[in-house]
Amino acid sequence: MPTLEEVKTHIRPLEGASRLLERKEIKELPGILEEGEIIKRLVQGSYGRRDGILVATNVRL
Repeated sequence: MPTLEEVKTHIRPLEGASRLLERKEIKELPGILEEGEIIKRLVQGSYGRRDGILVATNVRL
């Protein structure tokens, strides 16, 4: 599992994604991502009355 700092390192260079670094969802990613899984894209969105993020990696969405 990657650390939170490793996850943030992958997110910082992504266009527009650095503003999402402090969201609670980002803090959950180390427990979700597998070792070697790299974040390629990250977008914020909403569904119903809730907000969330969609993460695309080199392995999955």
